[in-house]
Amino acid sequence: MSFTVYRSSAGSGKTFTLVKEYLKIAITDTADPPRKFRNILAITFTNKASAEMKERILKHLAELSAADDSYMRDAIAKETGIDKATVQKRAGKVLAAILHHYSDFSIGTIDSFVHRIVRAFAYELKLPVNFEVETDADALLQQAIDLLISRIGHDEQLTRALVEFTESKTDSEKSWKIEDDLHNFSSTLLKDESLGHIEKLRGLEVADFLKIREELAVAVTKFERSVIAAATKACKTVDEAGIPNENFHGGSRGIGTWFRNLAAGRFDKMEPNTSVLGSIHENKWAGSKAKGSDKSAVEGLKDILTSFYQEIQEIKTKDYGRYQLYKLMYRNMYSLAVLNETEKMLNDFKSSRNILHISEFNKLIATVVLEQPVPFIYEHMGERYSHFLLDEFQDTSELQWQNLLPLI
Repeated sequence: MSFTVYRSSAGSGKTFTLVKEYLKIAITDTADPPRKFRNILAITFTNKASAEMKERILKHLAELSAADDSYMRDAIAKETGIDKATVQKRAGKVLAAILHHYSDFSIGTIDSFVHRIVRAFAYELKLPVNFEVETDADALLQQAIDLLISRIGHDEQLTRALVEFTESKTDSEKSWKIEDDLHNFSSTLLKDESLGHIEKLRGLEVADFLKIREELAVAVTKFERSVIAAATKACKTVDEAGIPNENFHGGSRGIGTWFRNLAAGRFDKMEPNTSVLGSIHENKWAGSKAKGSDKSAVEGLKDILTSFYQEIQEIKTKDYGRYQLYKLMYRNMYSLAVLNETEKMLNDFKSSRNILHISEFNKLIATVVLEQPVPFIYEHMGERYSHFLLDEFQDTSELQWQNLLPLI
């Protein structure tokens, strides 16, 4: 197995190169009528690109089969070693074969390709044979969101989660209308990269998310109280000595202000600045405004303030990373609860209407690909295709590539 990658910027001829590679494979066919074009699978990512590639191939085949010289004929003759007259003759035969067997002209989008596989193996994939395909993600999500909102006032836990979610938006000075936000973050439900994460949430109820949020709040508060306690003791020591913040190295940016910020719960100031580090690591304690006895008073506190600093740093080293993570999780827990319920509404709606969204096809194929060493859905297709051309490969998701690789 060999891979050839063509990498270049937009408009520099990638599609031309792909068309040329297709033609080279098709024209090396010596059978009469030609059949090798049936062994080529070309995949694009939009219907427009698929139509353009088909059009270009047919156009070039028509030109190659004519008597006039062309750049494409010269390129193919040079790269294949086939003389121009033979290229012309075979191009005409390939064109006729494609037009007579157009259904074997396998150029299409990756979505249409996986749809064809899923449709052919609906029974094996435990799908109703008459399922309908929905391509409009926005319309599907809107139905699920409408069902979710209709439960407000009937489901106590869900109502609480939605009310808290709305209040969190108004606290952030954002619009209280939640429909747009629900639609925006619910779009992740139909993305390949979200499937594994959503699967892990599926067994949870709204009450579970609310309980987790309470536990996160306890952990966050515990960290904050321990830092505030140490910083408050430091501030008390400074106050009892009657030393203003300006007398420390760095003045208002010095270690005295750092302790006071933490004592006030300013955890955005957790990271010590250069003035604070100067006091701890370079023994710079008294500021330029400290004179005589004030300077001595500052110097007299350096050991105990250093111990308070080290106590805070030990707390930070042990728990600060977890604290930041818990705060983020706490802030988004209502969103996760609502997202999880939206997915349930989405699944209920699709099940009641016998609908599959096109984004689900890759997941369905993946379940078969991952469970079997030689996926049965590819047995016939693997015998047919021996050449694979992928346009805009960088747009291939990890799940799509995982599904294609066994076939290739």
